[in-house]
Amino acid sequence: MVDALNHAIDEFTERTPWGATIRKWMDKEREGQKSERWGTFERDTTDALLAEIGVLFPFTAETGDAEDDDGAPDTPLLAFAADPDTPAELAARATELDKHVRYGVWQVADPSPSPGAWCTDLVSGMRRYAQFPAEVIIGAPPWSVWLGALAPTEGIWRTTRHGIWLSPMEGDAVAEYAEDAVWHMLHTITGERGDYPPAPEQVRFGRADPYCVRWETGEEPEPEFGDFASPVIARLTRRLAAWVWLKRAEPVLLQNTDDEPMVLIDAVVTVDGDVTERLFARSDFGEEEDDEDGRLVWWGGQVDGRCDEPVVLHFHEDGSAHVSDPGDAEEERIVLGRLTPEPGRVRVQVNSQRRLKRLLRILKEIGAAPRVAEESRSEPSLNFSWGPVPGHGLTARQWAENWLGQAVAVLQFHTPRHAAEGGQTDRLRLEGLLRQLEYQSALPAELGGRPIDTAWLRAELGLESNGSSRLDRSPDTEIGTAARADHAHQQFHLPLV
Repeated sequence: MVDALNHAIDEFTERTPWGATIRKWMDKEREGQKSERWGTFERDTTDALLAEIGVLFPFTAETGDAEDDDGAPDTPLLAFAADPDTPAELAARATELDKHVRYGVWQVADPSPSPGAWCTDLVSGMRRYAQFPAEVIIGAPPWSVWLGALAPTEGIWRTTRHGIWLSPMEGDAVAEYAEDAVWHMLHTITGERGDYPPAPEQVRFGRADPYCVRWETGEEPEPEFGDFASPVIARLTRRLAAWVWLKRAEPVLLQNTDDEPMVLIDAVVTVDGDVTERLFARSDFGEEEDDEDGRLVWWGGQVDGRCDEPVVLHFHEDGSAHVSDPGDAEEERIVLGRLTPEPGRVRVQVNSQRRLKRLLRILKEIGAAPRVAEESRSEPSLNFSWGPVPGHGLTARQWAENWLGQAVAVLQFHTPRHAAEGGQTDRLRLEGLLRQLEYQSALPAELGGRPIDTAWLRAELGLESNGSSRLDRSPDTEIGTAARADHAHQQFHLPLV
């Protein structure tokens, strides 16, 4: 029946002016989407999404082709339902589709259909048990995210055939972008703009909050928000798809705020005596807030506006990549590095070779006679910014054992073991990393999958199989709708920018 409805709608649009209206709108949507490096799959998928959305939603005045008469159908779908030549059963199903279709960023923890799978929209929290076509869902890794629509048919929620599978990391970034856009539109409509920022210029892959654990912290979904979010996400789908294709096609350069290549450096520097007081005497060093290890923060300048460069990722400026200056709760300053002083030595953590050299010059200026005694470094990739990928001379178990004790960038250079016993923010971020690992491990080898025993990792970290027992709600872990009014995405911080 689903195929019959789709076929009938296609025939209707082709024999009516709606077909030309949809094609005109699709041509306009394709403008400026930088599709030169897209393959056939990317082009066909995007076109299919556009064609589906063109049937389901009203056209804006920019197309000039929507029905203007009061009471006339404003979408091809409703026009099909109202057409006297449409069979009554198909008209009823079209009306039901119009009323209940929901676009979202749907996370599927277990994509094995039996016969359906539980899906949670990362933006609105809407949860549905839905059937996916076998050719769409078979082979999808755990924690995959479906960017597309669900709709009820014959009493069963089903996905449309047109959508995009995302990784957990991609799902986090797309959900953050979509929710920012929804809230910006709501504030614009109501006139209550406040200090809420505009929608970001780009999808922040690798920098978004852990939306993949958002609805396991106890936050309650708001149905009205989901109703409003669905058409906004639908209209954003082409833009979101374009960002995903661009991210997958282009090599991504990771840089810090000084436009230096990201190199995560963890070094031990021998010094004369204890340098703590000498560093405190400088205005650019301060004590790490709520840190039990006695670490110091090396501060840079003030954080200002958002980055708007499309492919190069600058880890800064937007709430997820800064630490607030403990001296002034209203100001945000860039973190250049962290130091743990001890008598005769300092452990240094920075994210570029140039910053290490600058720090050594400072230690020399204060009379510490610094000398690098030990140094380890790694160059982060977008999908594995927390450590090397298994396969570089290590077995999967050796990699996992090393990773548990490795200083991880997105955990503020704590180890996973430390994060598992730390605060809620660390545990949420840790759970997000484990889900990305589980997803990546389940990919076929030709797509970059590596055998990682995430069940063993969870057991070693004292987490349950899905981590949910550690995701209880607390004031510092709310992500999303209720906290968005207070710009909630400032709660999660990458360590160095």
